[in-house]
Amino acid sequence: MGNKYIHAVMGVCIAAPILYFATLMVPRTDSLGDVNVIVTISTFLFAMLAGFSLTRASARFDTARSMIATEDANWLTL
Repeated sequence: MGNKYIHAVMGVCIAAPILYFATLMVPRTDSLGDVNVIVTISTFLFAMLAGFSLTRASARFDTARSMIATEDANWLTL
């Protein structure tokens, strides 16, 4: 069965260069604007990592729950 999720590290490796070049394209008018861009990008990256982590944790929980249900059913049939 193929892996349908992108690993968190892989997602950051894809997003980081894109966002880095996006920050280079933003016109620099004052230093406060640069701080706002950095905060926005770091928030976006954090949300991506949190989303990947929550998705994988949920998938592992569902797998464990189904394995426990199967084992419980096997014991009940004895």
